[in-house]
Amino acid sequence: MVNKAFIKIGTLASLSLIVMGCSGPQQNAESPEALGRVADSLYESGDNETSSRLYQQILEMDPNNEKAKKKLGKTLRHSKDPNEVVQYYRDQLRKTPDSTDLTEQLAKAYVNANNGSEALKLYQKLDKQKSNDPWIINGLGVSSDLLQHHDDAITYYDRALSLSPSNKRIQSNKGLSLALSGKTKEAISLLLPLADSPQASANVRHNLAVAYALDGQKDKAKAYFAPDVSAKDAEANLKNYVK
Repeated sequence: MVNKAFIKIGTLASLSLIVMGCSGPQQNAESPEALGRVADSLYESGDNETSSRLYQQILEMDPNNEKAKKKLGKTLRHSKDPNEVVQYYRDQLRKTPDSTDLTEQLAKAYVNANNGSEALKLYQKLDKQKSNDPWIINGLGVSSDLLQHHDDAITYYDRALSLSPSNKRIQSNKGLSLALSGKTKEAISLLLPLADSPQASANVRHNLAVAYALDGQKDKAKAYFAPDVSAKDAEANLKNYVK
């Protein structure tokens, strides 16, 4: 969930060594399939920069390689400026304008770039095509929150939860939206059991921390920031919500 505070590595030399280290003749080692295996391995290890270059190389060799297109988009989200990711998906969508998958990826990219207006337009389009998809409806909520239209966002989250009642991520998003709209007690009531669960994510704990901060309970807010961020960073986050 994105809130209003908005809160690698490989070299060309190592890339060359990795590719040359593949088994078989050099031509096969540099085939899209062989490069794809190396790129996938690097991506899984967290080396987004090098895997991104490999996926780009694959697409130069095979422009219609759908797997490489999707993987490149994922690596870009981790290693590039958000606006570069937006541009990448815009370019891809121009080539296949009817792709709902690319439309959804572009909408997510707009969210990551904090562009709620453009994200909302795309999610509205997707909602007409996939009206019962709780994640599309959740996207409408997140986009609305970015625009500070929190009442609209809560309505979208409620609609998504009617389709997926036990979805903790959507519940957490709704909780933050409630807090940002001034309904801090209701937000805390929703988020507290989620944040105290052994399976709770850092995102859920931080949303509860924001709710406590907006409710004026600074010590409790710090306590829920504490497992994931330093005391200094927690204090910096709190300044966005506590006057």
